[in-house]
Amino acid sequence: MLKKIDNEDVNLCCRIEKYIMKLLKGGCHSASCAYAKIDKERVYIIASNEVSGTLKRQV
Repeated sequence: MLKKIDNEDVNLCCRIEKYIMKLLKGGCHSASCAYAKIDKERVYIIASNEVSGTLKRQV
């Protein structure tokens, strides 16, 4: 039933973001984020994580 509305690119981005958050040990109570975007055949990922009060950004 849900296959009709499933989008492969969105699904992949969500799985990548979830994996990055797991690596960062991020959650609802941490200053961590992950964003993935597909443009043609490339995947772009931006992630940030707070370390000792300083936000560290990885692109």
